[in-house]
Amino acid sequence: LTYTITVTNTGNVSLTGVVLTDDLAGAATLTSGDDGDDILEVGEAWVYTATYNATQDDIDLGTDLVNTASVVTNEITTPVTDNATTTINRNAAMTVEKSVDHTEINAPTLLTYTITVTNTGNVSLTGVVLTDDLAGAATLTSGDDGDDILEVGEAWVYTATYNATQDDIDLGTDLVNTASVVTNEITTPVTDNATTTINRNAAMTVEKSVDHTEINAPTLLTYTITVTNTGNVSLTGVVLTDDLAGAATLTSGDDGDGILEVGEAWVYTATYNATQDDIDLGTDLVNTASVVTNEITTPVTDNATTTINRN
Repeated sequence: LTYTITVTNTGNVSLTGVVLTDDLAGAATLTSGDDGDDILEVGEAWVYTATYNATQDDIDLGTDLVNTASVVTNEITTPVTDNATTTINRNAAMTVEKSVDHTEINAPTLLTYTITVTNTGNVSLTGVVLTDDLAGAATLTSGDDGDDILEVGEAWVYTATYNATQDDIDLGTDLVNTASVVTNEITTPVTDNATTTINRNAAMTVEKSVDHTEINAPTLLTYTITVTNTGNVSLTGVVLTDDLAGAATLTSGDDGDGILEVGEAWVYTATYNATQDDIDLGTDLVNTASVVTNEITTPVTDNATTTINRN
C-alpha cells in the first residue's frame, strides 16, 4: 500500500521543526513542496509518501488497515492527524475433489480413494478436518508444509481405503463414498464423492449324472446332481426338483449357512427305482433336475438318461 500525506500550512505563521509519523509505515518520505529551507511557510503544502506491505497475516485477520499520519511542529505541539483506511475483503473458500481407483467391480476389492483439498480463497484455513463416510478416516500424504495450515493456493492430498466385501457385491448398490471437509473458517462442510458401480452376475450350473446309463432289468438308479455358483453373487433360497425322484438330498458342499456362495458347489443325490413296467415300456428314462434360487428365478436344468435294452 502506498500512502500520500499532504501537510498544508493554513495559518498565518511559518511552521518549523515539522515532524510526521505514520503508525503503519513508521516513517514517511518528503517528496515535494519544500522550497529548501525546511520551513513550512504560509500556504505551502508538503507532500509525503509512505508504504506498508499488507501481508497474508493481515488478510487472515481481516481487520481494516487504518493508517494514521500525525504531524507536530515547534509551533503546533498538539498532533494534527488524518488517516486512510484499506478494507480487507476476506473470502474463505476451498474445493474438495475425490476419486477412486476402481469405478467398477464385480468381486471383493480393496478400493483406494484420493481426496485433494485446495484452498481457493484468499485466507489461510486452520483446523482442517476431513471425514470419509466409508473409510471413516483418511491419511494426509502430501501438501502440508508442516505448519498444519492450509494456506492460500495450497493443496493437501489424502488417501483412504475401503474393503468392498462379498456382502457389498451381493447387495449390488453403488458404493458412493463421500469426503467432507470443515475448517475453523469454513464450518459448512465442503464435500465430494466417488462412486464405484457393482456389476452383479447371478449364475449357476447344474450337472446331473446317473450310475447306470443302460439297464435291461428292474434297477435302482442313483443320480448325482452338482449345483455350482459360477456367478459373483451369493445365491439364497436354493430349490432343486427332480422329475423322476421327486426330491433330492444335499450330501455335501454347503458350509452350513444355507447360502450357495460364489464358487461353492453343492452335491445332491436322488434315486429312482426302475420297474418292470419301465422295462416293458422301453422308453429311455430321462431324469431332469431343475434348480431355482431367489436370485435366479428361471430354472437351470440338466438331465441324465438311462437307456432300456428290451429283449
